[in-house]
Amino acid sequence: MTNSYSPQENGIVVRANGVVLPRLRAMIMATNLPLILWCEALLHVVTTLNWLPTKPLGLVSPHQILHKLEPMLEDLRTWGCLAHVRVPPESRQKKEKLEPRAKLSLLLGYSKTTLGYKFLDLKTAQVMTARGGNV
Repeated sequence: MTNSYSPQENGIVVRANGVVLPRLRAMIMATNLPLILWCEALLHVVTTLNWLPTKPLGLVSPHQILHKLEPMLEDLRTWGCLAHVRVPPESRQKKEKLEPRAKLSLLLGYSKTTLGYKFLDLKTAQVMTARGGNV
């Protein structure tokens, strides 16, 4: 526990906030998305920072130190970008051959439970996970 209004007692957290918050603010402003998505944006910022190498760790990423393997940097994506997420064949209506085979969605971040990403369906406002999407 630290005293109220005494940031000098908690320098590591204050510094981390100074790194994360400007990036979070920039992402939300750049995408013009509602502030209700700030939590998803924050998770995306922190995950991205953990995948990137840092000087204090000898140009190694925190992810690499924790998991003993290099992060897949080619899997990095831009938060809030539009993506077409494939609708699985079993979810499509059989009679409608001209129905879309993908849903227009926003990329919200990385899935914690699967190898993939979290997307927000723009029609239904539901969050879904998928391995990829045409981003």
